[in-house]
Amino acid sequence: DAYRAAAHAVFDAPTREAATEAMKALTQAVESGAYGEILKSFAPDFDRVLERAWNYEEDWSSVRADLKALADGSKTPEDLMDAAFHYVRAATAARQLSAADQADFDALRLAGGLLDAETRAHGTSRLARFERAITAEVYRGSQLGRLRLDWATNRMRELPSSDGLVRATQPGINGAVRTMLAAAIAQGAATAGHPEKPEKPGKPVATPQELAVAAVRVAAHYASTKQFGHSLAALAMLRDAADAIDLLSRTSRFDADGKALLMKALSRLDGPDPIGLARAVNGERARLKLFFSDTDRLARLAPIEIAFLIASVTKADAALSAADCNCPDHGVLLDMRGWFDAAALGKAAIAHDHLQKRNDRAADQGLGFIPGPPLESLELAAPFDFDRARESARLALERLQKLAE
Repeated sequence: DAYRAAAHAVFDAPTREAATEAMKALTQAVESGAYGEILKSFAPDFDRVLERAWNYEEDWSSVRADLKALADGSKTPEDLMDAAFHYVRAATAARQLSAADQADFDALRLAGGLLDAETRAHGTSRLARFERAITAEVYRGSQLGRLRLDWATNRMRELPSSDGLVRATQPGINGAVRTMLAAAIAQGAATAGHPEKPEKPGKPVATPQELAVAAVRVAAHYASTKQFGHSLAALAMLRDAADAIDLLSRTSRFDADGKALLMKALSRLDGPDPIGLARAVNGERARLKLFFSDTDRLARLAPIEIAFLIASVTKADAALSAADCNCPDHGVLLDMRGWFDAAALGKAAIAHDHLQKRNDRAADQGLGFIPGPPLESLELAAPFDFDRARESARLALERLQKLAE
């Protein structure tokens, strides 16, 4: 019949944009009663089915492109491998670091050879204990081509699924990257006239400059996930990498080979959007479709509104608790509370309770999504400063580019 033919035309459209327009036309026709009163009341909602269909098509297109690239040699197997498992292991280990260890490693990362011999020796000795569990895992992950913290990775016991501002591997991954950078600075200091005898002598994971540049590659991975929490993590990583490379340069531990490595790593970043913040807006907007039924209003929300709603679906997490949790998450290497506005997070917590009540009412009515305007009755606040994040990313990128010259 006519309705079935129109529905088939939606899914047979040659492009996603054409399918979306055909879907809008079909919806308007149904709502106007063009296909009868029964369908007007009971026609299925194809919006999410259509989105899933195109997501599957894009995934298969990506697989076909990858296979072609492997066949013609334009990509290596490592380019197609997922860094997630390495980062999960490193982040999990980093969340076991005591506050004292974090303070020691941070001192090494920021000062290195400027520390007194006893402090430096103690920190280096403690670092060696985590070389395999943290530094090696982060470095191995950085050598791979992509990061996909998706449902397949979520099957790992140590990586619970997450929504909101604290995402998979956080806050551990930033602590893990900083631990790797501390190892780079400690190793650089040792080869620059401050020898420290390791507890277990052996071949290091990589050279100081290789470890420092690896942090830029990790940042590129996290900038690709389309999540606010990961974009801000990427920003912290770029700043930390610049600090470490600058310190190595001042002690002549960053040479022409290091600059070439850095230039190659920087090519992985999107120049206008090095931390993936613009992509995160689109990714988080799509993620909110799991909670709200009014997709048209979601499509019109500003970035700050998207960010507030994402903050509002964030479950209570010690990593963002204003009160000191006396736990590793608030140690100097892992603490991510400074990325966000505490007052805005407080308003988001109130909004979380309000949205939970709306969700419960929707469930009682047999609805799978929260109806009505997403921001209805919520007091809006910005969880973080978009403009400041963009400017900080630009400055960090410029600084790294100069270090690569």
